[in-house]
Amino acid sequence: MANLRDEGVQQDFASAVADLHRTWRKLAAHERRQSLQAAVDGAANAVQKPSWEVICRALPPGQDGQLRCDRNNWSLEVADAFVEGSTDDGEAWLRTVSMVYHEMRHGEQWYLCAQAVLAEQFPLPCGAQPADPAAGVAESDLRDTMGLPGSIVQYAAQRRSQFPHDLLPVTRGWYDSLFGARRRPQDRVLETIQHGGKASDHLHLPEEQDAWDLQQSVQEKGKALIGSSLDSRAYDALRSLFGE
Repeated sequence: MANLRDEGVQQDFASAVADLHRTWRKLAAHERRQSLQAAVDGAANAVQKPSWEVICRALPPGQDGQLRCDRNNWSLEVADAFVEGSTDDGEAWLRTVSMVYHEMRHGEQWYLCAQAVLAEQFPLPCGAQPADPAAGVAESDLRDTMGLPGSIVQYAAQRRSQFPHDLLPVTRGWYDSLFGARRRPQDRVLETIQHGGKASDHLHLPEEQDAWDLQQSVQEKGKALIGSSLDSRAYDALRSLFGE
């Protein structure tokens, strides 16, 4: 089964980003949100995972002030300032849109961890036990211990037999960091960042290394497409200038 690391899925998302960059100036803010949502939905459908809801709202300034994810509501919050802004700083614009893919990957990580628990590959997080051990892990057990929306847990439960076993080793690394043996070290890293530490301190966490890698990959693919598009427009302008 496909996942967000697949080159084809990344390329399709980058193509959607390039198309959005080309039309951004012509779109109203709500149309820009709709286009971002379409790009997110396209990638989610390609990998057969629940899609995120793109929500635009005022967000506090900061390094990640243009975008943040909400696991409890399965949403991506994009700053009003971004969807109301321009593409004049192309690098910053592309970096923010590529962060959307980064956050989607986190969603995929959480989903795969949930699916693995439901498939009885991993135990319930934090040493929890099923409410009915004889019946095994129930959806309610997972909602209570992983903090995922009921609809996402239900989606994973319906597909528990489809867990991709080739991803078991990497999913184990995410699970241990997010919910298992390495959860406390992860908590300390995030707490340190919140109290003035460097945001880069969290890049050694396996889930962040993975999501950051994909963000950079999508950003480079988008940059290549947007650059070639700009070159094409410049060539067309020259042809028009000389009456060709």
